[in-house]
Amino acid sequence: MGNFIQEASKELDHVVWPTQKETKKYFQVVVWVIVGTAIFLTTVGLLLREWLHIARTQTAPAIQQTSDDTINVEELRQQLEAEKAATASTGTTLTVTTGSTK
Repeated sequence: MGNFIQEASKELDHVVWPTQKETKKYFQVVVWVIVGTAIFLTTVGLLLREWLHIARTQTAPAIQQTSDDTINVEELRQQLEAEKAATASTGTTLTVTTGSTK
């Protein structure tokens, strides 16, 4: 083990370490590569998102809601009561869950 440490320290004497100017230059290169990569990946992500949105809207167009499709709360309650009455006469069970409305 001692022999290995001696040889390693001798090898370190042969290493040519970069100067301060070279270190600064390499640091700047690394930073610009990171910035460039971030810009590239962000652009690709935004383009893919936009293309997928376009493809989704072209293949499955949105359902257009008309005024005939809407129902007020009172009409909905009446329909639910009618369904409850119909299921009560047949002996089946109806479970109704409602979400909160804003």
